[in-house]
Amino acid sequence: MSLIENCSVSGKNMALGILGKAKHSSRTQRIYRFFRDQIFNYDQVAKFILNIFANDKYIIVLDRTCWKFGKSDINILFLAIVFGKISVPIYWYPLEHSGACSSWLMEAMLERFINNFGVHKIKYLLADREFMGKEWLNFLTTKQIKFAIPVRKDMLIRITNALQTKPVGKSFDYVKALEYIEVRVCYGIMQ
Repeated sequence: MSLIENCSVSGKNMALGILGKAKHSSRTQRIYRFFRDQIFNYDQVAKFILNIFANDKYIIVLDRTCWKFGKSDINILFLAIVFGKISVPIYWYPLEHSGACSSWLMEAMLERFINNFGVHKIKYLLADREFMGKEWLNFLTTKQIKFAIPVRKDMLIRITNALQTKPVGKSFDYVKALEYIEVRVCYGIMQ
């Protein structure tokens, strides 16, 4: 609960939520020891998190983060749920390389969510444009998962049975900034 109250994953900030007479540094060490010595069942952790943020349907976010820790490159793929103005990771997978991840890994992560909670619990999926690819988009449409992924204005698309393609920017130039519309996605995208 301290994690939620203090809106931080920092051990020092989480220690603020521990009651008692111990020094702050002792409470911080207690937090570190707890996490160091635990073997977590991440499916159970995900169920616990979703019970805290109980909803009929969830906005799911797929994101990747990269940073340096000393000489090491840290690259992690996250699947998170949106609750209000925050997103809470429920599944994550460390990647051994920088750059984009494979479609099978994204599918496996989303399948894990579906196997534990059901596809009916997904309101829609949000992702950055780096998460574009034929296999991935076909997976989402096959599972009938709504998604919102930004595309470049110059990306070519074909609108329903049209013989020609045109840039997204020209196809949807009537949509104002920060406005969205729902678009039906066809199978066989990006062939």
